[in-house]
Amino acid sequence: MSPIREKLAQVLDTHFDARWGAPYWLDRCATLGFDPRTEIRDLADLAEFGPMPLEELARRPIEDFIPRKFHGELPRFVLSETGGTTGSPKRTAFLPEEFEAGFVAPFLHAAKLLHFPEKVHWLFVGPTGPHVVGKAVRACALGLGSMEPFSVDFDPRWARKLVPGSLARTRYTEHIVAQATAILETQRIGVIFATPPVLEMLGDRLDASLRKSIVGVHLGGMAADAALWRKLGAEWFPNAVAMAGYGNS
Repeated sequence: MSPIREKLAQVLDTHFDARWGAPYWLDRCATLGFDPRTEIRDLADLAEFGPMPLEELARRPIEDFIPRKFHGELPRFVLSETGGTTGSPKRTAFLPEEFEAGFVAPFLHAAKLLHFPEKVHWLFVGPTGPHVVGKAVRACALGLGSMEPFSVDFDPRWARKLVPGSLARTRYTEHIVAQATAILETQRIGVIFATPPVLEMLGDRLDASLRKSIVGVHLGGMAADAALWRKLGAEWFPNAVAMAGYGNS
């Protein structure tokens, strides 16, 4: 059996165990008309489950999705919520090794290949609170020998409610940028981790000496076009190694 099939069989056995499985998946099993532990043999077979009812993830307790065998280990889990793009926030939880494999190890691998700066202070401008990126960025910084990042909390759920171009949205954006600028002007920041629009605003406002002191930039959460990439290196942060990434819960 291939490693992927072996892992899939393990996950299915765990979640659909009659005594120790996950309450949600045991309830769902009763409506499937087949036994997933015998019928699902490869990743392509997962389509047999059909679409995931997203509202189930929003309204049911998180314990319903965690196999009962782990209910005595809940303090180990890393909790995460979506940003609200798909409607009501959805919740999930990762074992520490799953969180590491999904959100930290790939970044550290890419960072080593690109010689991303190590042992320098980070500024993170993005979602903290229940969002997984705030937890991942801390782990990534620590993994490169940096201390916990300085941070400015950006609430995507609130930002989406503000009309583009409105006074409310402008004031909120200015509030975020002002906080980030204050940190950059008072702390020895070497890496900025932010969305492309925030990096653009910072690049346009910071003085040249501050911009040149940035040796690493990570763009996350949104797409960045070619024009932004050119300005990123040629105008805003000429001494920075640039990376980009996107992930979600």
